[in-house]
Amino acid sequence: MGVWTHVRELASGPRRRILGALAAAYNGELQVARQLRLHAERVPYPNLAARLLALADQADAHAVLLRERATTLGGVVDTDGVGTPRGGHNYWERLTFDLQDLRAQSKRYLELAQHWDIEDAETAALFARLAHEDGAMCRVVGDLIARSDPHAQD
Repeated sequence: MGVWTHVRELASGPRRRILGALAAAYNGELQVARQLRLHAERVPYPNLAARLLALADQADAHAVLLRERATTLGGVVDTDGVGTPRGGHNYWERLTFDLQDLRAQSKRYLELAQHWDIEDAETAALFARLAHEDGAMCRVVGDLIARSDPHAQD
């Protein structure tokens, strides 16, 4: 982002920046959900695939909350910013990518909650809630990683 673009964004007021943060978070949730579903397809044990699919459903539910909040604020979010899911050579590596992405997302939500606490308490509360829930998702993925073999091949 160029300097002048950043200056214009700051001058446009907090509403536009909040909507931008909500849109970015929405796309991030969709990407994580897609990635978890793709990784669930390649899991060596069916019961573990079900856990990843449940996490993907939770990420989709987060995306719905973010879209609803943006709509409440008069914005519209689209899926143009959804990135490509990360792959991996084996189950363990794919799980570590999932964990990294969930941790980064949780950290970003905490930052956003603190940033918007004064100007938009409701949006800040939503970000804080999502940070907490993503933290719980990290613990589930961390447990799956602990029980997997980093040297096993697909």
